[in-house]
Amino acid sequence: MTKRLLRKAPYDKPKAVILLRRVLVTGCLTALILIVPACGVFTAGQKPLVFAVNLSPQPVDIQITEDGHTVAQFQSLGTNDVHPMIPINVTREVSLRVLSPGQPPVLWTDQSGLSYTLKLSNRDTYAAVVDPQGHPALMTVHRDNSPLPKLSFINVTTGTLAEVEVAPDFNKNIKAYLQNVPPNQPAEFAPLPSRPLAVFWQTAGQNFTGDYFSIQNAQGHPLLTTFENNHFYLALLGNNLNSQEKHGIIQDITPASY
Repeated sequence: MTKRLLRKAPYDKPKAVILLRRVLVTGCLTALILIVPACGVFTAGQKPLVFAVNLSPQPVDIQITEDGHTVAQFQSLGTNDVHPMIPINVTREVSLRVLSPGQPPVLWTDQSGLSYTLKLSNRDTYAAVVDPQGHPALMTVHRDNSPLPKLSFINVTTGTLAEVEVAPDFNKNIKAYLQNVPPNQPAEFAPLPSRPLAVFWQTAGQNFTGDYFSIQNAQGHPLLTTFENNHFYLALLGNNLNSQEKHGIIQDITPASY
């Protein structure tokens, strides 16, 4: 029998995420379009929490495995679909496997084909992300334990976002500001204030022209949203998701009480 070699998952964070943590000590994040009904009210538990995102063009099932056994599965995720958090009951390191119709399973590996594994912490949350090329990864998304609303987001454009800001209006009374945000990586959860805010972002070049993207309400203005305490949210920031005239989505990904 051939034994598969395993490799510890990388832990390096993009610079934009590090900047997010620093800026948001006194600032906040908030977001965009189409609030999906909450999945439950979060209460602190003793199990790791995992949510899933499919950014590939194919529908997928995402499996978390421990010693080759499936311990959690996110089924039938379409393009840009998000599955809310679920608690995972594991004691050892886990890996990731993705199933697509008519395709062999795809494992979470490095460029040489060695499988990554990751030890999950009860104090952290994790994102199982399938990128646009169909490659899976399990990423730590840190959070604090305050009761404030929390938001993570993913840049789903094909390039780096020049700037992201959170404010009641573009470039006014900014509460959070990020630069050089890479694609396909979730930002750490940011605590939000209990006041209406919107998210604005600029692709490369827009920061020089003054153009920007935001989510608009029915009247064509940036959507202002107030988030609920003890809830988690994920925003996808792009340009025309799912070939529709919308540039981002937001979903409540709060786990059910447990």
